[in-house]
Amino acid sequence: MVTNLDLISWNVRGLNSDACCSVVHELIIETKCNLACLQEMKLRIVNDTLSQYLGGYKLDWFAYKPARGTKGGILLL
Repeated sequence: MVTNLDLISWNVRGLNSDACCSVVHELIIETKCNLACLQEMKLRIVNDTLSQYLGGYKLDWFAYKPARGTKGGILLL
């Protein structure tokens, strides 16, 4: 696995399950990225708890555009 990436951009195809969230969490920790852009997250609401977990508890801000129904959604960590 590549480590110390500055940016991750990934079409995650949904973050609606614990398993998907866990994969993103582990990748962000392993790569030590400074910015993550997750497309097609398919969530209408992202809260502080989810963003902190996905960001490996080290990416300390987030912004998102919610999904429309079951389509789209972008999360920046």
